[in-house]
Amino acid sequence: MALETRELLKQRFYESLVAIYDPPPEDMAERYLLGHAKGEARERLKADVEKATAGHADNLRQRAKRYRDAVDALDDANDRLHNEENRPEELRSLTNELDRLNEDIRKALVRFGELNTQISANNPN
Repeated sequence: MALETRELLKQRFYESLVAIYDPPPEDMAERYLLGHAKGEARERLKADVEKATAGHADNLRQRAKRYRDAVDALDDANDRLHNEENRPEELRSLTNELDRLNEDIRKALVRFGELNTQISANNPN
């Protein structure tokens, strides 16, 4: 059937349906879904559609949670980076303190060695 003829037939069929249901009954559905399926096949198809719809909702919830988690992780990383940028002075201060403590330990070890030498010299075995 030619496309033009098919379109003309569709238009006439639509006009016929409109004539039958004009005005439409108050309780008439706005759309008729799954009209090609009958009986048990229709029920299975409805269940499959509901399952797929529920699966998409769960999938969207999971993706939204992963997105929120990623945004939170990014915010945390940005906060840590900002804190690290403000730490050079604190790091220098701690490095100086460690250097001072290491020098004190070195001096204490030298003094310990000297005292150990004196003790050994005074107590010959």
